[in-house]
Amino acid sequence: MRQKENVLKNQWDQFKDKINEYGNFSGDRKKLDTFLESLSSHIQQLGSDYIRVIKSLDDTDSNIGTLWLKGIVDYIVNDSTKILMTS
Repeated sequence: MRQKENVLKNQWDQFKDKINEYGNFSGDRKKLDTFLESLSSHIQQLGSDYIRVIKSLDDTDSNIGTLWLKGIVDYIVNDSTKILMTS
């Protein structure tokens, strides 16, 4: 039991370090820039109501935003999983 506790503590310490690193990760820069350009354009037209702006995006812009966010999630999940696989 003690060994499992040590392994979990070590894994948790590694996860905490990784979480801090992820704060600087912005994903695919090209997708982010494209999405931000679209958001900026919609904000200029509609104002800063976030929900209204997001709902106004066409399928292409919405998909770019979704792919950008999914890329971040996939990277974090895959990278974090390595901690479990190596312990």
